[in-house]
Amino acid sequence: MRPTLTDPLVTRSTLTGPHPADPTRRRLTRALAAPLALGLSRAAQAQDFPTRPMRLLVPIAAGGLTDSLARALASRLGERLGQPMVVENRPGAGGVIGMQAAARAPADGHSLVLVYQGVAAVNPSLLPNLPYDIGRDFVPVGGVGSFPFVVLVNPSVRARTATEFLEAARAASPPLAYASAGNATGSHLSTELLKRRARLDLVHVPYKGEAPALADLVGGAVPVALTSVTVALPMIRAGKVRALAVTSIERNRLLPEVPTLAEAALPEFESVSWYGVLAPAGTPAPALARLSRELAATLAEPELRGRLETLGIDPKPTGPEAFGRFLREETDRWRRLIAEAGIRAD
Repeated sequence: MRPTLTDPLVTRSTLTGPHPADPTRRRLTRALAAPLALGLSRAAQAQDFPTRPMRLLVPIAAGGLTDSLARALASRLGERLGQPMVVENRPGAGGVIGMQAAARAPADGHSLVLVYQGVAAVNPSLLPNLPYDIGRDFVPVGGVGSFPFVVLVNPSVRARTATEFLEAARAASPPLAYASAGNATGSHLSTELLKRRARLDLVHVPYKGEAPALADLVGGAVPVALTSVTVALPMIRAGKVRALAVTSIERNRLLPEVPTLAEAALPEFESVSWYGVLAPAGTPAPALARLSRELAATLAEPELRGRLETLGIDPKPTGPEAFGRFLREETDRWRRLIAEAGIRAD
């Protein structure tokens, strides 16, 4: 027989279950509703972001390759995100000032920083007591692209190929001098890496930038230099310097006739400068996901890809996990080289 409410041993909960006001039921309801509410909240954040103009910090002065890349990227990325993106140059102290400003920016997704090899992977080993930590203060948004260096010699050098140059450099006495854009720059580190792989003895002559280094190479003050392709291209085309090889794994689009060091003399050799985008640590996951997605989509646009290629940059969009892993590998790589070569900051 079904119990009734008139039975003194029967309560309402016996017939209908726990009362809505029962604490256990309230806790269960909240527990079941929490994931749904969190998912809806994240979806709303992703849909609403960004809510105001954005900025792309660049830890280098206006003008030059990095700044040109930043402005081309910010223009298209801002359009895709539906908000203007302003490039904010913060030069000084080898990129430290700009990186510190980026680390202190609000972690809401509206502030990003364009990083390159020097500030992200070299400075941590070269400069003590940095006011920021790449792994602690930033999260990766994605990789952007890279560009190689080209091995150049003065026309007075008899070597016509990379192999001939390496043989001549090994036999030279006293050792040949090489020009770089400055101490601990990409051209300096790449040449030091080449020295170790090819067992060369070369003397470093640092300049304050690629232009004066290239000028002295043309003038014959130094016989060899590694510079970026775009800087060297006019001199190569004019026959004032001879291009022997590029330092990327694949040939460069601007110099398709010039072989890579890997194919010409040193299998698997690669040393390129690269760019990526970071955000302050603590940036909400939904905002970070959208930034990564739109960055990759922006770099896939034919018009922007063409623009970057004219700058000598090979667009290589990578997701946040892959870029984060690459950044750690590069940091370890240059830390070892800096220690082995005894490189110090100026």
